[in-house]
Amino acid sequence: MQNKGFSLIELIMVMALVAIVAAVVVPLIFRGGSTMTAAAMARKVKADIQYAQELAMAKNNMAQVWTGAAWCPAQPQNYRIRMNFAANQYEIYNDQDGDGIWGEDSNACTVSEDVRNPSSGEVFFLIQLTGAGNPYTGITLNANFGGATPGVLEFDALGIPYDSDGNRLTADKTITIAKDGETAQITVTQNTGRVQ
Repeated sequence: MQNKGFSLIELIMVMALVAIVAAVVVPLIFRGGSTMTAAAMARKVKADIQYAQELAMAKNNMAQVWTGAAWCPAQPQNYRIRMNFAANQYEIYNDQDGDGIWGEDSNACTVSEDVRNPSSGEVFFLIQLTGAGNPYTGITLNANFGGATPGVLEFDALGIPYDSDGNRLTADKTITIAKDGETAQITVTQNTGRVQ
């Protein structure tokens, strides 16, 4: 006669394995998608900086801009990503009419100088790092690109990076992203604006 049951040792081994898997998986489930690590945020910030650079290179090749009512001559337009550390946010905008006022709601050409967020479709590209239910809550950014406003990185038609005063970067610049003791860094190269 064959015994078709489980031995006590087999049951204990299965229970130990289930306990180990539960100890690893349960915290991940409850953490869910509501939080973001510093490394994941670094990848997002890198992609957003590249987006600002790509906009500067692409939009400067346009001869005219459609305002919704008429064609308006396109001005050379640099794009900026501004990290506002006091407000714990960052945004992308331009100075399409070249009047030195960045991110106007309506410029001389009646065009908003804000940039649309391609991932959400929102008219304003603004990433808030605080707020209830915000996946970016707890993330802090730190960067100094130089100029009067240290958190501003500007790109021209060639993708070359500048500080807030319109001076080319004189050295590679680092952005530090931190959350819960974890840090990640992004480097913007001085001559090409390459982000790594």
